[in-house]
Order: sequence, then structure tokens, then C-alpha cells
Amino acid sequence: MLMSLFRQSFYYLLVFSLINLNAKAQGFKISGQLSDVSGRIPLVYVTVGLKSSSLQYAITDQSGKYQFLHVPMGNYTLEVSSVGYESIQKQIELKSDLEVSISLRPAAINLKEIIIQSPHEIKQNNSFTEIDKELRPVNTAQDLLQLVPGLFLAQHAGGGKAEQIFLRGFDNDHGTDFFISVDGMPVNMVSHAHGQGYADFHFVIPETIDKLAVYKGPYMSKFGDFSTGGTGEFTTKSAIENSIVKLEVGQFNSLRTVGMFNLLGPHASNTQHLYLAGEYVHTDSYFGKKQDFNRFNLFAKYQGQIGPHTYMQATASHFNAGWTGSGQIPERSVASGLISRYGQLDSTEGGNTSRTNLNAIISTNTADHALIKNQVYYTNYDFSLYSDFTFFLVNPIRGDEIHQMEHRSILGYSGSYQKDMYLGSIPLNTTVGLSTRMDFTQVALNHSERRY
Repeated sequence: MLMSLFRQSFYYLLVFSLINLNAKAQGFKISGQLSDVSGRIPLVYVTVGLKSSSLQYAITDQSGKYQFLHVPMGNYTLEVSSVGYESIQKQIELKSDLEVSISLRPAAINLKEIIIQSPHEIKQNNSFTEIDKELRPVNTAQDLLQLVPGLFLAQHAGGGKAEQIFLRGFDNDHGTDFFISVDGMPVNMVSHAHGQGYADFHFVIPETIDKLAVYKGPYMSKFGDFSTGGTGEFTTKSAIENSIVKLEVGQFNSLRTVGMFNLLGPHASNTQHLYLAGEYVHTDSYFGKKQDFNRFNLFAKYQGQIGPHTYMQATASHFNAGWTGSGQIPERSVASGLISRYGQLDSTEGGNTSRTNLNAIISTNTADHALIKNQVYYTNYDFSLYSDFTFFLVNPIRGDEIHQMEHRSILGYSGSYQKDMYLGSIPLNTTVGLSTRMDFTQVALNHSERRY
């Protein structure tokens, strides 16, 4: 029985290999790189179409490069389009391996009517780019999630606490059932003191976000256990062309300032990119007692070519926040006039938190047109939160405040092997990967203690 199964498996593998080898023996390679008009900033995850009697697609990688393999000799049209850039069609004649690099010019954005014709709901991927940030105010990376249809957020216990995520009416708590990653680094915390899967990504400066992909439902195993309700993948910008400084002020002593600086200058090599970004936010908010919320973010990213076929992406970030929270209040206390709608019974709620991240990804294009990716990341995290849900019910003198706190370090690795193949004329994509992480929790407490 086992020998029979082995013979059948070997037979199918042999047939598949012969078909694939036969396909490899035919055709040529079309490759190139997409960048902005300056030629310095690569355009990543852009769709490139190759049109003849049929239409094929390729997606640019983190260095803006694309490729089509085993293309027969003939005349073709390359079609490139990306939101915020002029679309380009380029006629090519293929007689041998050909390299075509294209620069895209910025263009005005036309929003057209979209008609959804399919009556069936399938795997849904909502991607957002710079246009989405321009269409509405965005002060935190969390605000971008609310661009997803059917997803909204709720914030309680102060501005430094992770938002509560609701998707299609399903309560994902603070990330228990919604997986979040930034440049491939997972944000969710395993067995967190406040709740399983707690995902606080206030360490992300919204101006550094290049793209956000949101998946609804547990469709892909690579996202892991926290993706029961959905997944959000944030990707930061590979490079910035110009340095910027921004200052915003508002009511209740609200202040937000952001700076982004190109550290290599405007005339640096188009294969090396390095920038630094910083953010400071303060507000007293509109509650009876000043929230005194302060958040500080620092972010640096390097992306460049470190070998003939090898690219490196490295990021470092630090985040720190402290605040006084309004907490929960009984409706009867407002109705009786004991406190106002914006008052509180316990004025010592609040907390502070910090997170430091190091993340490095090395990608290598092999001679057989495969992509090998290795990622290593490290996180150092602190959390302290004071909450009071029953006020003075149990302890009428000191109050019933509880203290949730923890300190942890996370070390993780993720590796993958990706290869495009052909079964006859049918393109196939195979990805094999491994991901693991170790959490070292030094302090994890949930006990009664009053904050002074």
C-alpha cells in the first residue's frame, strides 16, 4: 500500500518536473524597476501588466523590481498604474531577455464610481495608500483602520491605551481576534496583563505609513491565531524625497508636531535610503480633570541594496506615553448631579506605557528566480494601567482601583521561500515559510493598588 502511494507520488512529481522544465526551456525574461520621477524612491507593491493575446500580472517587490519569466518571443504592451501617478503603457519587442525600468510621474487623482457586480462575498483585501490619508484627518495609525468598511474603533481609559476593534459587529477586544503587523513584525501580545492579544500600535507615526492591507476573516494561516476576526498589515515608506515639519494645534491645549528628515540628502544613491521621523502629541482633553496626555514617537528606517541580489530593510522605533484616564462612570451619578457627563469618581485612573522595536529583513533573489526572505525582530515593552470599575464598593475609603502591569521582551524570527513556476502556461506561486517568537515576561501583575 505504502509502496503504491510512493510510486504514484513519485510519478506525479516527475510529470510536474518535466512540464516545468519544458516551460523553462521556452521563452525569455522581462524585468525592471519602478520608481518615482526622481528615480530615487522605489514604488513597491505596484501591479505591472504584460499584455498580448492574454494578460499577465507581476507585483513589484520591496526594491520596486518586477519580473516576468518564460515569456515567448513577440510584441507586448507593458501597463503600469498606481494611485497618485500617471498610468503608462509601453510597447516592447521581445527577442531576448529584456530589462525595462519605468519612472512614474505624480498625477491628480480622479475618484470614479465603483460598481460591485459579484453577488458573492469572497476573501476581501482593502488596501489604502496616500490618497486615503489625504481625504480625511489622520492623527494616529489607528485612524487608518476606520477606512475599512465595517470596521470601527472605540477608545476608553485614556488616549494611551490600545483601541477596541469592532469588525462586522464582532468585538475583537484590543486585538484578541484581530492580528496586526507593522513591516512584518507582529504587534499583538500573548497573555498580556490587560487581555490576550493586546495590540497597541500607537508607536506607528501615521505619516510614515505607505500602505495598509486589511483582510476580513481567518483566511490565511500565516497570520496565526489572532486573526480570527481579521488582519491589518501596515507597511512603512521605503524612503522620503523631501524632509517635512508639521505643527497642529487645537482646543483643550492640544498640540501635535511631526518631523520627517531624509538623512542621505536629495542627491544620494537611488539604492540606499535612510530617514528619521519623530512625533510629539499633547492634550488635556475635555474631561473634568485634565488628561495630561503626552505621547512621544521616534522612528528610523534604512532600506538599500547590500549585494548584487540582496536587499536589506532595517527599522528602529521608540514610543512612550503617559496619561490620566477618565475611566467608567455610573449613569446614576450623572443623573443625580453628583458629577457631570465629563466628570469622574476616581481621578487617579490612567497609566503609562512604552515600546522599543528593532526589525531587520534581508531579501535575496536567487539565480533560479526565487525570493528568500529572513526577518529578525526584537521588542522591549512596559505597561502600567490603573482602572477602577466598582469605585468605592469594596473599599469605601481607599477605593477599588486595580493595577495591571507588565514588562516583557520579545525575540522573533520569520523566514520564507517564494518561487514563481509554470504548469504549462499557467503561472503558479509557491511560498513556504516558518515563523517563531519567544516572549520573556519579567513582570505580569493584576492586583489592587491605588495610584497617587
